[in-house]
Amino acid sequence: MYEWAITQSTAPTVEPILNAEARLHARIEEDEDDTLVDNLIVAARQYSEHETGRQYITATWKLYLNNFQREIVLPRPPLGTVSSIKYLDTNGDQQTLADTVYQVSKEDEPARITLAYGQSWPACRVIKDSIVVEYTAGYGAAGSSVPAAARQAMLLYISHLYENREPVIIGVSASPIPMTISALHDAVPRVGFIW
Repeated sequence: MYEWAITQSTAPTVEPILNAEARLHARIEEDEDDTLVDNLIVAARQYSEHETGRQYITATWKLYLNNFQREIVLPRPPLGTVSSIKYLDTNGDQQTLADTVYQVSKEDEPARITLAYGQSWPACRVIKDSIVVEYTAGYGAAGSSVPAAARQAMLLYISHLYENREPVIIGVSASPIPMTISALHDAVPRVGFIW
């Protein structure tokens, strides 16, 4: 069984959409809504990243594994770099795996780590979170690096959330989030995992 957990250890310092962009797209003129707009930008990014399984702005992630696998799949593409692979040896001491032992395949999405030719995984303690893979992922450090379809989906979602602040609107027939957002997310390849 492939047991794993993932945490974001360094978050992006910017969002893919600027406040001014969101306000212009949603035709928001009231200055007192700046905080609300900023919160909607974060919510739209989180929703969009969840829907596509991707990391938009570069961030650092830690993937925790219980033991070495034939291949290690790195969630939240696109992959930037693998910083380190650390593991607990059989004595319980933390070791850093030499980068000559493994190879990283960025051609696959999500990226994968496999053994280099003639290498083998070291013996490790097979306990929860005994292996930690630290890596960066994301399209880049600026919002302009994010695919246009993802940015447009976020803008539409921000407008939708701004106009519809309640989960139910009384007196109006219910409708799902506009299909346009889903269509734009489909333009950004979704990532699925088979464990």
